Amino acid sequence: NSSVSSVFDPTAKAFTEAYAEALSEAEVTVPAPNAVIRDAEAQECREIAAAYLTELHKELHNDGWVVVSCEEEMITDVLKLEFTENGHEYVIKFSGNIDRIDKKTCEDGSVIYRIADYKTGKYNTAEEMDKKTKQHLIYAQYVSKKYGEKEKAEVEDFSYLFLSALKEGRPEWKAEFLNGELKREILNAGEKALIDAVYAEHNYLKKPRKEIVKTDSCSKYCRYKDICMYELV
Repeated sequence: NSSVSSVFDPTAKAFTEAYAEALSEAEVTVPAPNAVIRDAEAQECREIAAAYLTELHKELHNDGWVVVSCEEEMITDVLKLEFTENGHEYVIKFSGNIDRIDKKTCEDGSVIYRIADYKTGKYNTAEEMDKKTKQHLIYAQYVSKKYGEKEKAEVEDFSYLFLSALKEGRPEWKAEFLNGELKREILNAGEKALIDAVYAEHNYLKKPRKEIVKTDSCSKYCRYKDICMYELV
């Protein structure tokens, strides 16, 4: 994209102002225990942000990708599963926020998308991430349905980005599900793969509904709230 500079300037006014605003919000929502820790964490976060934006600018300038959405809230009706299990009908709607969606128009006029999910923990390979979570499967299906069907486009890439590893200068900071692998094993698998993923991650769905009991630990922060069957009991 010729309109994007190939070099990111971490001293630029726009970055400084955006970072200061984000830092102020973070201090309210997750206050540090003291000023020393606050300042140290603020400096580390700034270095991570600068390292990542430097890499992103290179990609946008050299490869023709355009960021089309950040922190996109998933519309629950776009991706949902309806199936019958043990004589009961279930409807599972997916919700969440997709960190970043990019779009690229190729030389032949075709359109492709890629998805990025930011991670702050230690680096994991794609194989390790696939065993831990199915975010890539769910997000790829969502983007494919929302954007791909209209433009006859495909999701070509999904990456977990480990920003701390990038800041440390490690060459391994992306866990990528690339091209053929993503389309063949995830998108082409369709809804059955989503159902299998839900069952794999949430074993309690295999239980009879009478065994699903609401407890004092249930809250709006529960990671299972979007697929919990308690309200159907």
